[in-house]
Amino acid sequence: MRQAPEQRPNEALPPLHRITTLAALRAVSDDQRHRILTLLIVKPHGARELASQLHMSRPKVYYHLNLLEQHGLIRVVGERVSGRQLERVYRAVARGFRVESALFGGRERRGAMSARAQILRNAVKDFEELSGSSPERSQRTLVSRILLRLRPAQLDELRRRLVVIIDDLDTTQQEGEPTEVVMALFPTERP
Repeated sequence: MRQAPEQRPNEALPPLHRITTLAALRAVSDDQRHRILTLLIVKPHGARELASQLHMSRPKVYYHLNLLEQHGLIRVVGERVSGRQLERVYRAVARGFRVESALFGGRERRGAMSARAQILRNAVKDFEELSGSSPERSQRTLVSRILLRLRPAQLDELRRRLVVIIDDLDTTQQEGEPTEVVMALFPTERP
């Protein structure tokens, strides 16, 4: 397999990639691309493998791979022979993705809010698919919702602390149970 210079297929992924454009946010918020990206975080795959695992046609997988690559969310990390063809092998650019808060101001606010809501819907769908799989897994699941009244400085401090918690997680660890952390912090009343 020929390696791309940026990253080897089994090299540890950086912990975080920042999403800075509305187009990239929309790309990652699509349900099919979210599923592809999740698999590419776990390990490198070619389009044939992805199509088989996701029960999608290869042309559809290639369409989604092209969009993810175009927006810098995945990259080609090598090539291999698959059947009689040379196939590209793709990998996510990071283990996690964070949407830059600058996207939520100005004209793009509505599109960014819709894309964020879709990311949460994708997480709920993942949760629903996996939550009933074993009692042990259910016991380790944490779901919490609290409604607070916070002054602006308190809200800023809470956000900062949550970011620190996420940033401190070791996303390079190869052993242990795959775990997804989803977080949402938002005002509930209109200004």
